[in-house]
Amino acid sequence: MFRVITARVPAPAGVQSPLLWGTPQHLDELFGDAVAHARHEEKTFVFRFASAEEFVAFFRRWYGPTLKAYEALDVDSQKELTADLVQLARTFDRNRDGKGVALPSTYLQSVLTLR
Repeated sequence: MFRVITARVPAPAGVQSPLLWGTPQHLDELFGDAVAHARHEEKTFVFRFASAEEFVAFFRRWYGPTLKAYEALDVDSQKELTADLVQLARTFDRNRDGKGVALPSTYLQSVLTLR
């Protein structure tokens, strides 16, 4: 999703990618010696929506990076971004049956025990 959005709206200058939070290496850099023990596990959450368009509407309203991207675009560019995101949802939809979309999203669950 970030790739689709940043193709139309560049990421803010000086802001690190939020995807870094999904890497043990970045967490090690952030917390350093304060960590006594770290456990990381890759998991998958499946987002479910009635349609690809509902997926876009949800993220446009509730997800900061998507909301900000839309605010930075004119009306025609917003429509193009919507079309791109709808296509993204349809591409990664597990259902493929026209009865809603199921979009798997992998994330890193990390449990850090501090000293």
